[in-house]
Amino acid sequence: MGIRDLFRNIMRERSEDWIFYALKPEQLPKNIHGGSNSSESIEPDKAYMSIRLRSLRIVNVRKLTRKFFGVIHSFISLPHLGNGLASFQVVTVPNDLKEIDSKNLDRVISVNKPLLGPVPYRGGELNLQLGLFSVETADLAAPFISVVEKMSSVAGVSLVKTAAPFKEPISEAFRLLTGGTSNSILEIGLSNSVSEAELQSGWFLVMRANKNEVDLSNLRIKETSNCIEDLEGKPIKDFPYILFSIEQTVQRPDWMQISELKDAWDDIDNLIRRNDFTEATKSLFRFRRLALISPDLISSDGKLLFEKAQKKVSEVLDRVETSAVQSNRSLPDFATLDLYNEVE
Repeated sequence: MGIRDLFRNIMRERSEDWIFYALKPEQLPKNIHGGSNSSESIEPDKAYMSIRLRSLRIVNVRKLTRKFFGVIHSFISLPHLGNGLASFQVVTVPNDLKEIDSKNLDRVISVNKPLLGPVPYRGGELNLQLGLFSVETADLAAPFISVVEKMSSVAGVSLVKTAAPFKEPISEAFRLLTGGTSNSILEIGLSNSVSEAELQSGWFLVMRANKNEVDLSNLRIKETSNCIEDLEGKPIKDFPYILFSIEQTVQRPDWMQISELKDAWDDIDNLIRRNDFTEATKSLFRFRRLALISPDLISSDGKLLFEKAQKKVSEVLDRVETSAVQSNRSLPDFATLDLYNEVE
């Protein structure tokens, strides 16, 4: 059974009539997106997409005094260049969710944690599984969850190549934590597939409540804590919920962390240092291929990065022809290509 099938089975077995709602621009605080409307279509290969967990509320569904860990799990997949899907998983326990007892459940926890991105959106279907689980504390629960959380951190949420090797280990750990035992409960969650035509940026609410129990048009986000409240400023306390956002940007500030491109740049530098200029030129075009097909860059950024790399390599090779000084025979660090600014 795959991780998506497991999550959906849990949803079917343990869910009620849950609300999934896209908040309107007027329901967002003014400090979000400058107070302007935030719902925009995300066009394929034009922008980088990010998903952030903003806040959550847990309520006292446990009885007696048993302690548990509140575990947040997300599994997100979307198409990337080439065949197949790029998958990103996060299993985490925010500090406020560690070893909570039944007396301290009824509260909002502000998270603001990245679950995805920035990654290029190539088009096609976005698959999103997001859930808050309560797992009863046992002798091995704390160290086991800590190891899984560390794996999620190392895997990251923005680079396809980095995340890929951790897919199965994190999935297996999630199965062991939540796989149908009576000691784990899905408090609230979402399992959804969003088509290219439907995908938009915005803020979204998943709430364990019947639609006739909550007037969604009267909800607002509190600016200081991202909690959900009504028009009178009273927090919504009776229902557990998860608040998350989908955002897009035309730039990705961590582009210099794409390891295969940095390695290719360093290869060119090593060849120039060895005076092997013919092979350095060949390696430059290997860099071009990697930049243009990178699963971590939109096409325009891949093209722009190669143009900047080509210019810098040409400058160094031209300088070598007119100088015998060895120190001139090297490329600058990869990050100095400065993708989004003019390089002199």
